[in-house]
Amino acid sequence: MPRRGLPTTVRSGFKGIYTGSLTAGAANQTFTGAFGRLANIGDNFMEYRCTSLKFRLHPNAALTGAQAVGFASGVETTNPTTLETVLETECSALLAAKSTVPSSWVRVPKAALRGPREWYMANGGGSSQSDAQQFEIHLAGTGTDAYLVEVEGVCEFRSPVNQTDTPQLRELRAAELAIRARAAAERKRGELLAVLQGTTPGAPVAPCGK
Repeated sequence: MPRRGLPTTVRSGFKGIYTGSLTAGAANQTFTGAFGRLANIGDNFMEYRCTSLKFRLHPNAALTGAQAVGFASGVETTNPTTLETVLETECSALLAAKSTVPSSWVRVPKAALRGPREWYMANGGGSSQSDAQQFEIHLAGTGTDAYLVEVEGVCEFRSPVNQTDTPQLRELRAAELAIRARAAAERKRGELLAVLQGTTPGAPVAPCGK
């Protein structure tokens, strides 16, 4: 029975948080590498894409001012760093300083979530950052206030990677194939000599001329 490998495409839901402190009133988070379980799945595949995403900003009693969170597909050349510029991103939410409940869920439309590519390189592959980064999450607020963004979505992976396919193993397999080829050639030679000399294949064959 042939050995079953990894499926060609895997779909996985995820839930997690982006958390940290603002630096000079701003912060930036990327999707790749933010969720450990997804990263482990991604180790087995060449490409990924996030097909569903929603997020919301949670309150913090220690906030000294309002906070904003926003989504931007691809790679931003200039990150937004103020409440106004973050709220101008494709999908965003605002949380007042004294709020005691999270912001509403922000659901990213599929067309915006897709970004500039159909699939993105897993594990930091590709020749540029845009090959591997589907989107960014931007935050703005006051000073070094802490933030917490809850995220839910669905991610797909495709093109399995053979984790045992190392240069050393490829070399060993090539050597094994060469040995088998030589053995097969010797068997063929023996069978041909047997036919020419009228002996039974596999039986000892006397050297020609004797």
